[in-house]
Amino acid sequence: MKPGLPFALTMIALVGSGVALAAFNGHAEQSPANVPAGTEKHVFSPAERAAFPDARIAALHAGLKLTPEQEKLWPTVETAVRTAANNATARRQKFKDAPAPASLVDWLRRRGENAVARGQNLEAIADAAAPLYATLNDDQKHRLPVLMQALKPHFLQRRFAMMGGGQEHWRRRGGWDEPEGFAPEDGDPSGPNER
Repeated sequence: MKPGLPFALTMIALVGSGVALAAFNGHAEQSPANVPAGTEKHVFSPAERAAFPDARIAALHAGLKLTPEQEKLWPTVETAVRTAANNATARRQKFKDAPAPASLVDWLRRRGENAVARGQNLEAIADAAAPLYATLNDDQKHRLPVLMQALKPHFLQRRFAMMGGGQEHWRRRGGWDEPEGFAPEDGDPSGPNER
């Protein structure tokens, strides 16, 4: 080994870590006033957030192309889906306003309560949708799973990932629980040590 090589490698490591630290600190100290135009975080108003489940429900309704007889069964399904979306919104707000769980056991209890409430909403939707589902033809039944995916905000996860935005886009917004609808974990998105 050449005598100067360890010294050179040490210097490169020190200079490299110094540059990385300076870049990190420069980014961390950037205030909102110094953020380039167009990159500030947009917070949706309640009216804007309410538009998302409306759009998803309208897409489901339009995609099914219901017959006049099936249309008579639609209002019950729509009401159940809207109620579930409103319940999910209320749970998210409750968890957002609540203090962080004090322990892993408290966190597990919170997640369990949320899972039970979410399950009750899904059962209510299933009960409301059963009569309509029984009247769907094969083409409608074939389209339904794809249309149901559009009800979930995480449906966009794979689409944004293909465009390079992916999960990082949603994490910068505050997580998967921000949009209205049926997130995988309606309510408390944090782990026991993340709050």
